[in-house]
Amino acid sequence: MLRKFRRTASEPSMLTDIMERFSDWAVMIALIGGGQEIYLGEAGLEEWGRALAARPGRWQIVASPDALAGGESVAGHRLFTAQPPSGVVVREEPRAHLSVNFRTVHAERWNAWVNAFLEGRGEQAREHFPNAQEFPCWLTRDLNEARRWLQTMAELDPGSRIGLVVGSEDERVRAYGIEVSSGFRHGYPYPRLFFGLKGGCTF
Repeated sequence: MLRKFRRTASEPSMLTDIMERFSDWAVMIALIGGGQEIYLGEAGLEEWGRALAARPGRWQIVASPDALAGGESVAGHRLFTAQPPSGVVVREEPRAHLSVNFRTVHAERWNAWVNAFLEGRGEQAREHFPNAQEFPCWLTRDLNEARRWLQTMAELDPGSRIGLVVGSEDERVRAYGIEVSSGFRHGYPYPRLFFGLKGGCTF
């Protein structure tokens, strides 16, 4: 918020401030998934906890067990790092947990696999590896190798749409001819960006 809008308050804090302007009562429903913390400036689930802890007695919190205990679906993150602060009313509600991520509806074990893989828990990662037929997955540490593989897949299936998805803050991919800076893209002719650079940005 500070970088984008020059505001010192977080989004959860601003939202609670706005909703508290109602004279009688208000309800907020927040759908919070795991993994947001990897992005620059994203504080994720814990930031909601900090915003609510700063307002003891003003909100009644209903949260899923995963959000309170730090389950696989939220990558181990918790609404409150310890027990809920004094004066903060929290009710655990299993029905508030959405057990299947909409983005990975065909790979329900995907979250568990990613968590185990990133934490170096090899045996658990093997156990949770998604079914290759339902959700094919290949791993490599070489981006050029990934490009070659994608190009091969594109040749085998000419009608397919294939490309790379990178994080908006990932500056390391510049070495591979991929520029994620919006300022760079806005100040550079798109045709030259896609067709003039060596290697381009197709893959």
